Amino acid sequence: MAQDPHVVCVQRQLDALGFDPGPADGAIGPQTRGALGRLVSETEAHEALEALPGLSARAALGWCREIARLYPEARGLMPSSEGPQIWTPEGFDPMMRLELQIAFDEVARYFEERFGVALASRVQLVAANDPESLGRILRAAASHQEVGAAEVRRTAERNCRKSSRIGASMYRHHMVFCWREEFEAGNTARFEDFRVWLRRVMAHEFTHHLQRELAYDKVPQWVRRGQSVRPRMGPAWMAEGGAQVIEYRYIHDIHDSSLPRTKWLRLGASRSGLTLDGIRRKGEVREPNAYSTSFYAVHLLTERFGEETLISYWRRLGETDRWETAFEDVFGIAMQDFERIFPTLTADPDAAQEFLANRDLDGDGLIAGSAAMPAPGNMAAQRRAQVVCVQRQLAALGLSPGAADGVPGPRTRAALADFVQRQGGSGRAVFDLLPDLSPGSAVAWCREIGATAPEAAGFLPSQAPPEVVLAAEVPEAMGEVLRDLYGEARDAATGVYGLRAATAPVVIYAQDADALTQMLRRDYPGALGLSENEAGLHARSYCGAGADIARLATDLLPGRIVLCLPEEVTARLISGAASTEALSRRIAYDHAHHLLAEIGLRDPLTSDGAAGLRPAWMVIGTARGLARGRPSESGALPLTELQRDDGAMPLAQLRGRIPARLTGAAATSELAVVLLSARYGEARLTEFWRRVAAQGDWKSAFETVYGQSVTGFEGVFETLRRDETAARAYATGQGAYPYTPEERALLGLPPAEVEEARAGGKVGIP
Repeated sequence: MAQDPHVVCVQRQLDALGFDPGPADGAIGPQTRGALGRLVSETEAHEALEALPGLSARAALGWCREIARLYPEARGLMPSSEGPQIWTPEGFDPMMRLELQIAFDEVARYFEERFGVALASRVQLVAANDPESLGRILRAAASHQEVGAAEVRRTAERNCRKSSRIGASMYRHHMVFCWREEFEAGNTARFEDFRVWLRRVMAHEFTHHLQRELAYDKVPQWVRRGQSVRPRMGPAWMAEGGAQVIEYRYIHDIHDSSLPRTKWLRLGASRSGLTLDGIRRKGEVREPNAYSTSFYAVHLLTERFGEETLISYWRRLGETDRWETAFEDVFGIAMQDFERIFPTLTADPDAAQEFLANRDLDGDGLIAGSAAMPAPGNMAAQRRAQVVCVQRQLAALGLSPGAADGVPGPRTRAALADFVQRQGGSGRAVFDLLPDLSPGSAVAWCREIGATAPEAAGFLPSQAPPEVVLAAEVPEAMGEVLRDLYGEARDAATGVYGLRAATAPVVIYAQDADALTQMLRRDYPGALGLSENEAGLHARSYCGAGADIARLATDLLPGRIVLCLPEEVTARLISGAASTEALSRRIAYDHAHHLLAEIGLRDPLTSDGAAGLRPAWMVIGTARGLARGRPSESGALPLTELQRDDGAMPLAQLRGRIPARLTGAAATSELAVVLLSARYGEARLTEFWRRVAAQGDWKSAFETVYGQSVTGFEGVFETLRRDETAARAYATGQGAYPYTPEERALLGLPPAEVEEARAGGKVGIP
């Protein structure tokens, strides 16, 4: 059996670095594994290497490449260091053979400089000028490989009869070329044209080879998903479209050629009549229409997210073996959602522009006209920013999460696991409640790491001033007032429970309902999905207080603080003639809701914000405590202030949505939270919201944290809200407040005589 060149590569690299793997025989034995284990554990690059899959025939390629990247002295031991092996028929023009070598070297150098990636495997270049010669030489080159005789014939016929100047195709180990032209001496113009075309085709096929390497598809192995079997390279439209995008970028960068415009690519795709899921199901791209459709699809992705994301996608695909996981991790969009909206992006140029800008440009409340993408703001960008936050935090703490690229890959996950392992006691418990790191959960990890490690708090995106969007007629000076007030509110809330929001809401400010309606319809910073009627209702609610700042509505919209005050009030606030105290309280209260949405929701970027949290009385009470800038202890506020009539609204009626006007709700809710915090401690409150996010069931979370049902507490509270003596007794702890038999039943406590018997030692405690 032939030696595996990539296993041999790893063995030689280990030997060169002073770790004895035994003979370089291509066999993965105990001595090789032991040497590799010592390299991983004893060198500074251990975090990067720990992220790689276990050494195997398939994974050896990645180990060979990454060891060479980390240790320059091992680079020359990669199979690719020998240069490509070139196969041409007898009598083939030696100048053309040399051009193949030069073109390959130039493209390889471009990929290293542009994308920071090099091949580890040695490529076989096969070239001829006619199908017979090409078939004969390909059979010789691939005699021990996976290319069968029938496939050799089809490849030779297809490549040599293409209408383009050069036909080419790619196998696991071979790039196959055919061109018909022969060049007369002195015909410089034709020869230069050929040289450019050769490099263009080389860049395309080189991309396919790199895709195979990064996806660990150099070993003949397929992935079974349910009843279907699919190649690791797929989907076909992503593989082929990616190669086309990089091909044109290479020609633009090296040969100053113009890049194709989105308009013309869209027209080409629209004429094809093909869909991405159709190409995916077919499993290959052969026809011009399929090329056009694939090119346009990947062009849209790279124009919006950057061409570097293509390399990130193929790396992630190799790590996960799942197209869908890799796609969503890198682009922040589900692959099926992108395939679903693609026909709209093809047929409607305005939808394509919305997708590229990730903004609702036509006022329908959707991006690209699709309910699949109504997310507030640039959700993909926000999620990547949160992953970057985690990566930078881990690096600042002396761990090695890899590049801060916004992709939660194996190195990031390994560094995060190391960080959690170092936590002890209650610190570890907080992280155990969080879901596994993903783009959606990264906001929670970013926030909690910042709260646990002060040196990591500076990486929170919320450290930057919030985005403030003003109506056209509002002076910019008002923006500075709002930024200052928000900063004060954010810092004050941090002092209550030691938590700082990871994200900052967008502050929207208008002076009348008409202007605010249009702002909410256009939406800042992204699509809320509001109809004109809905936007108008929200605007009228926000602007209904007139000049009375204290009466500003609490009409929560996710990720936003929306304010509306008349022009004269704006002028007085800017000049200092009016106090900002009431406005500061309102901003602090809305910021508190934003923080609660982050803590209590599994994915706050795709939710209704704090309006989606339950029970509403816990939201209101917690937010008011946060807005006051100090913990809700029983002695911190006069209980008589909170026990005023306040509309006499029963607590159980405040489970649903937070009312726009707080009359009848504010003091009731805050008193309930004050009493719970005084009796059980403030830490229980943040634990409750964390458990709501982890369990998804606020009733179970309440019972777990407070040891009683929420119904039981709401029943007892009706006595506490009217009796200050009873409330203070309840706040001091178990036994200080004499429960009635009815209250004991509500709380699930044993009868009083049983408790007395236990206290006297007459009854065994179960």
